[in-house]
Amino acid sequence: MLGFKSQEVFYKEKPNYKLMTARQIKTTSDKLTEKNLFAKLTYKNRMTFYSTAYRGEAFRKVLTNSIALNKEKKEVNRILNEKLNADVDNQRKGIREKLISGLSVKEIKCEMELVKVG
Repeated sequence: MLGFKSQEVFYKEKPNYKLMTARQIKTTSDKLTEKNLFAKLTYKNRMTFYSTAYRGEAFRKVLTNSIALNKEKKEVNRILNEKLNADVDNQRKGIREKLISGLSVKEIKCEMELVKVG
């Protein structure tokens, strides 16, 4: 907030500077929001988003779209992981049947390498 790129530079330039408390930060943030210098929205009482580009309904729409897209990406990853786990389980069942039928681990590995390459 003070324009320094790293903590080391900050502490060299301002060795006696006192950081703001959480309450001071909230009060300052509220005052700046009231002066309309930026917009602020809190999602589920735990994540606060700030914007200097959007205000009011436009900010709410942009934030809603962003959160929804992020959640959808997580859902897609969850589904892909479930599919991968199902494929691994099916592969393990096939390997188990081959081991029970009498093939050795070495022979099964050779078959699997041929499948990978071919």
